[in-house]
Amino acid sequence: MRILHVISSFQLGGAEVSVVQLAQALQGVGHTCCVVQVVAPRKPSLQGKKLVRECLESGVKVVELGWGGKRTSLLTSPIRLARLIRLWAPDLVHSHTDLPDFVVSVVTRLRPVKIVRTIRNTELWPTRPLTGRIVEQSFRDDMVVSISADASRAYDQLRASHSLPQSRYRAIINTGFCATEVHREKNRSILAARYEADLSKIQLCFAGRFVPQKGLDILIAAIDRLGLRARANLEIHCFGEGPYLAELKAAKASGLPIKIHLPVPQIAELFSAFDYTLIPSRFEGLCRVSLESLIAGTPVIASDAPGLRETLPNDWPLTFPNADTVTLATILCQVASGAFDDKMDALRSRGTEWVKSRFSMDAMVRAYESVYELYLSGKPFSLDFRNRGREG
Repeated sequence: MRILHVISSFQLGGAEVSVVQLAQALQGVGHTCCVVQVVAPRKPSLQGKKLVRECLESGVKVVELGWGGKRTSLLTSPIRLARLIRLWAPDLVHSHTDLPDFVVSVVTRLRPVKIVRTIRNTELWPTRPLTGRIVEQSFRDDMVVSISADASRAYDQLRASHSLPQSRYRAIINTGFCATEVHREKNRSILAARYEADLSKIQLCFAGRFVPQKGLDILIAAIDRLGLRARANLEIHCFGEGPYLAELKAAKASGLPIKIHLPVPQIAELFSAFDYTLIPSRFEGLCRVSLESLIAGTPVIASDAPGLRETLPNDWPLTFPNADTVTLATILCQVASGAFDDKMDALRSRGTEWVKSRFSMDAMVRAYESVYELYLSGKPFSLDFRNRGREG
């Protein structure tokens, strides 16, 4: 099959990394893939350049559409994408996230196209509902893949809110991950040398955009509830950038045990250096940071937010109710007092095995191959490919 994947841009982001890995894996089993960027980034990032390089090295074609910023890109990309589709003649055009959906929706008005969409979030068009409605009206019986049950419900709610029928071609396919070799002690040395970590303290990591969705304000409020003794035992590293940076700096200036760092390409390679990863998100699609942390052997302290709760083992003891700063503060206090120290080996093992059993890269690729073929055959389906692996 010839599959054209459409993404927003080659930038730091879980969706973009997942798409590149999917395209590489499909290319590796005999398909022909192309990844298309529809929005030109203001400033190309090291992570974006790395993603492009990884595509090219694995034989995946790369096309960078869009120029002159986001608005100009969204005006010009549909025409350029329609031309690319005519020349490259894909069997399927696979759109990932909202801006690609917008561009592809315009293309569908210009020429008939077999469309696949992957729903990667549980909040769809929250700030542009009218645009979302116009986009959704363009899609009728496209193939819809959701990366989690929560994302699938979000799609159902979006279609219902606009009185639109659901697609007859549906599937739930979890994002896949590959187990990587863990170098905990080496990475802790890097953490100390490069990020000035005091390894005598408990090391916690937040990695993500500094935006409301990711719940940094929830985390700051919870840390603020801690007593001086608990604060003295913790060191919380925040990797990212965004509009909450000023609040984060103010919290650090007030004496909270926070260190602020710019985004780091391939941050997942560093997760094993930390004792815990913090994920106070309000909503996710299927949280990549959670899965990457668990497979690296780092326990996750996380909210039970939609799209995040599905990444955690059943009855995970480090979960707190969404936006509940009191319970999060209680967990942090327990962490600071060493309440989980004798359970760390069990938590690490349980988390790693959970990801291996439910979020296999091979299983994801086989699932996509299956639904691609079914969709092209024209036979309606509704399938759930989630692997309900056993826990010990």
